[in-house]
Amino acid sequence: MKLYKALNRLFQNHQAHCSKKHDKWWDFMPFEIKNIPRTLLEYHLSDVVKLDCFRGVILNVGCGETTYEEFLPKSTAMYKVDWPSTLHDVFVDAWCDVHNLPFKNELFDLVICTEVLEHVKVPQAVLAEIYRVLKPNGLMFLTAPFLYSIHEAPYDFYRYTYYGLKWLLSTIGFQIEFIKPRGELLGVIVFFLRRFADKITKKLLGNRLGSLIPWIALDRIYLLFFLRKCLNLNASNVNYTLGYSVLAKKN
Repeated sequence: MKLYKALNRLFQNHQAHCSKKHDKWWDFMPFEIKNIPRTLLEYHLSDVVKLDCFRGVILNVGCGETTYEEFLPKSTAMYKVDWPSTLHDVFVDAWCDVHNLPFKNELFDLVICTEVLEHVKVPQAVLAEIYRVLKPNGLMFLTAPFLYSIHEAPYDFYRYTYYGLKWLLSTIGFQIEFIKPRGELLGVIVFFLRRFADKITKKLLGNRLGSLIPWIALDRIYLLFFLRKCLNLNASNVNYTLGYSVLAKKN
């Protein structure tokens, strides 16, 4: 545990120096450093904040337990929706089927949709609904997994490649501002090695004792040495990644 805490402190000190672009208040992130894909997701979201995109009225589609409200300036308002059968303990403004959002056309300045697209049966319909409720020139921040385990079964239907996301978004009419991978081959190996080690120790020692072993330190060690590299990856050159973060604009 002492090693884990020391690594955590070292990583937090390293964060402020990992990229020359991260030099404002949101660079010293309020979120807890978690696993590789979640940490990179929130770094990519901080880049959206820097573009002054967190403004006006914001919709969080399929918000789950993570609303990202810590990123919001005081002048913005966020509406949160999820579906009634969600497995998460959530507080929302409205329950709905995200294939049919209960909002009028061109209402929102920004839509956030993180780790939702793999759980919907018709992703094109969901993206079309997001496009509909966005104002002209409005933005969508979207994330989706690629190499990732089945989760929230049986509501786990798809995985997405860089090329698949480009095609899906272009058919709806979105203009892609960026697609960023969340990690590369080594990051994938470390992530699944950590999950495998956690599973084996819990099987051998039981959940209570096994959970005392801080295997998440493997993710943190990886991020300590490779965070700068991960933030500068070119998605078209990465064949192995845990997922993607996308910023797209309504034309």
